[in-house]
Amino acid sequence: DRIFGRFNDREGTVWLATDRGLNRLRKQVLTPLSTKNGLVHNEVYPILRASDGSVYVGTNGGLSRYRDGKFTETVLSLGKSNSAPAVQSLAEDEENRLWIGTVRGLFVSKDGKVENWSYKFENPDTIYTIYPHKDGTVWFGTEHSGVCQYKDGKIVPVFNRANGLAGNDVKTIHEAKDGSFWIGTFSGLSHLKDGKFTNYTTNEGLAADTIRSIKEDE
Repeated sequence: DRIFGRFNDREGTVWLATDRGLNRLRKQVLTPLSTKNGLVHNEVYPILRASDGSVYVGTNGGLSRYRDGKFTETVLSLGKSNSAPAVQSLAEDEENRLWIGTVRGLFVSKDGKVENWSYKFENPDTIYTIYPHKDGTVWFGTEHSGVCQYKDGKIVPVFNRANGLAGNDVKTIHEAKDGSFWIGTFSGLSHLKDGKFTNYTTNEGLAADTIRSIKEDE
């Protein structure tokens, strides 16, 4: 309780000199949110801010919606039937449809209604990444089937190792500013330009062949 000196540093931290040592007083920057606050599960994967301001949080036990400072609803839940698997990817298209990729396939949410679209895949698979393209198609990066696309009500495989992709385990899809695509797999990096693939692995200088994320700067 005995304070002999006080110092405010340039970061706003307060230092207190006491008869039992030095205390440092800082603002709490991180606010933890968990099942205690309404989150459906504590193991969190993708996070998406939707056009209406909602934040969707994908977890190992389903999907939660966060709005106005609280979790307002559980969009997709394990429940008693264990029907909703772990959410691995999220995306919103121009029609405000929410695409939900899971370890067992695909769900689509529109106007509060969630539908299971896994049956549209030839082989239901884990979906690690989703990219809605401006031409109306939706691209999916899967664990075993490479890149699949949704078009005209159907989902079909389009790129895999057989036609030039570095690997079938696709973790990320990025459309560059020049219109080409960079596809990260667990067997290397693929660059799709003018209909042709150029692949990069440790043989071309990559630190590792396991590509999880791609970001393009200015």
